[in-house]
Amino acid sequence: MVTQIGIISDTHMPLRWERLHDSIPAIFAGVDLILHAGDVGDLWVLQELSQIAPVIAVHGNDETEAATAALPFHLTMMIEGQRLVLNHGARRDPDEERAIRTDDRWVSKLDYLADFARQFDGTILVTGHLHVPINVDHQGVRIINPGALASGGLHVRQRVQTVARLTLERGSPPRVTHHDLNDDGALFTPNDDYTGNLQGSFRLYSESIIVPELFPLLQRWVAEMGVSGVSAWHAMTEVLRPLLMPLWRGEGLPMTIPEFAQKVSGLPYVPALMVQALRAIPEFAAHLDA
Repeated sequence: MVTQIGIISDTHMPLRWERLHDSIPAIFAGVDLILHAGDVGDLWVLQELSQIAPVIAVHGNDETEAATAALPFHLTMMIEGQRLVLNHGARRDPDEERAIRTDDRWVSKLDYLADFARQFDGTILVTGHLHVPINVDHQGVRIINPGALASGGLHVRQRVQTVARLTLERGSPPRVTHHDLNDDGALFTPNDDYTGNLQGSFRLYSESIIVPELFPLLQRWVAEMGVSGVSAWHAMTEVLRPLLMPLWRGEGLPMTIPEFAQKVSGLPYVPALMVQALRAIPEFAAHLDA
């Protein structure tokens, strides 16, 4: 028997991406099951995917409260004699997740993912989180990341958006294909060099939406506001969506310091705290009343 599985992750809808691509139903045509590896966004994403095939999902670390409450941290399932583990790939403890990001080596990322799968005797791990498509055998575990649809942060865009298909047949190794959503679902071959660091690979699939000198100013702006926690970031992103969404689509890149200051202050429903924090930074304040 053969089981066909569609794999998707990091949709972040509608906060950081608006809707599922029109090519997804054709890419997932004929699958028996769809796995979503977390950072879903609103749960209507899963409802739409369920019109194609039954959906199993886990929650991510940058998730809506509803999705975190409704979805598990990980799942283990047996399919065609293979034990498959589904998990977003982030640590359960946010402090531990932040600390581990100081080690950017691919080998440390893959070691953690393989170790996680082996806790449950998994031979396949379907994961997300890194916003990088992966198909690699590591320490006896096939690690599959479909890639992402939405951006990996406020200041970058997911330039290459991919999903994956997994074919499982009893007695045969897993067969994985990645598909480029911006090329009508054409086959996509991920970079398979895991000798370097994650950021080097991340830049193959993502790009900055701002000029380099704006990034440290954004960090100062966030510090000035005292923003922390996933819910606080989501609230800030919701305010900035009219400004950021065209950039995430690749329109009008890159944003400059004057553009950012003027457009943020001109957005509707901007909390006074955000504008006050802008004015507290001279590089922004110089452009607010220009």
